[in-house]
Amino acid sequence: MTTAPKPGPPVATGPPPQPDLSHLTEEERRIIESVMARQKEEEDREKEILRSEL
Repeated sequence: MTTAPKPGPPVATGPPPQPDLSHLTEEERRIIESVMARQKEEEDREKEILRSEL
């Protein structure tokens, strides 16, 4: 008699939660949000490049 393998740890399926920026000044928040937006754009471009290579 064989037993089914045990499931591994849960895998994140969505984007990570946004950091709490409430303690920052408006200017600091704008800077960080701008960096995060550029990172997302770069990741989207990279995904598109990888998709087009297939």
